[in-house]
Amino acid sequence: EIAIIDRGETIYTDTYSNITRDYYREMLRHSTMPAIMAAVLGVDQLWYLGEQILVKRAEQETRPTPWHQDTDMPINQVGTVGMWMTFDKLDVEHSLQFVRGSNHWPRLTPYLSAKPGEKTPHLYPYEDARHMPPFPNIDLEPEKFDLISWPCDVGDVILFHNMTIHGGAPVPPSGQRRT
Repeated sequence: EIAIIDRGETIYTDTYSNITRDYYREMLRHSTMPAIMAAVLGVDQLWYLGEQILVKRAEQETRPTPWHQDTDMPINQVGTVGMWMTFDKLDVEHSLQFVRGSNHWPRLTPYLSAKPGEKTPHLYPYEDARHMPPFPNIDLEPEKFDLISWPCDVGDVILFHNMTIHGGAPVPPSGQRRT
């Protein structure tokens, strides 16, 4: 899927691709990533839920990726962990950002942007999303949150609980972020 956004911003997304799934599984069989994840979780077996490849390019600095939790599947989130890896060197201002401790918060439902006068739809379409608390406006009052981020080199991996609120910082002008 390719989205061309205003201001010269292009986002390419490959998520849960049936075409590439066998390739990713084979790559993981020959990788240390499953062993790292199993050691972190203290388990002998893992379930592979899928992959998401994002490439974000821009002529000007882009908007940040919205704050979210990776809870878009109606499954029990206990023991679900994300592995975020970058294919580009990123300074702390352009890396993934987290709200420390938010993995202990409830499952939240962010809202999609709506045009003025329209009802704002829920991001998650399943029924229990209507009963989830809304997301706080982290960008409006960032000082109220313990925000953390790290500079990353190519191939660095960050492990985080899927309930942890996170978002990608803007891509710098004439830059890209491949994760």
